[in-house]
Amino acid sequence: MPPAQDVISDTSAAITARLAARHDALDILRAVTDACASLLSADATGVLIADPRGGIEVASASDERAVR
Repeated sequence: MPPAQDVISDTSAAITARLAARHDALDILRAVTDACASLLSADATGVLIADPRGGIEVASASDERAVR
């Protein structure tokens, strides 16, 4: 298994490549969600976005549990 620093660097590079290639924002958020699950060995991960009125919305989730 490669050192953790190499895995983090490779994962960051892959996400950056998606940004540079102008992938869809939801595709990039899904890549971030998947990367967090993998890097952190988490059972579920998600990305939340706060709107200007103070509401919170799930932008991406690894599974239904993370949505709830």
